[in-house]
Amino acid sequence: MAEKESDAVLKSQFHELGNGRYIQLTVSDTGHGIEPDIREHIFDPYFTTKEVGRGTGMGLAVVQGLVKKYEGAISIDSEKGQGTTVTILFPKVSEFEE
Repeated sequence: MAEKESDAVLKSQFHELGNGRYIQLTVSDTGHGIEPDIREHIFDPYFTTKEVGRGTGMGLAVVQGLVKKYEGAISIDSEKGQGTTVTILFPKVSEFEE
């Protein structure tokens, strides 16, 4: 995890960001990567590449919904044969409201 200031570079990658500080969570793997024709659908509810009965296709749709609910942003960078990197940004809060 890292702390990031919203600036022109960050906003060029995450257009929906407002001004302020963000906490960045990045997860990467060295797997097979995601094909471009699949990548454009990965946030679609019920989209799955798994066989019937092996997944609901709701995982990334739910993650995206939660990230947006908390005014964050998510991106996925992936190349076939190169693995995948998921980056999530959440606004930094200094205190929790009760």
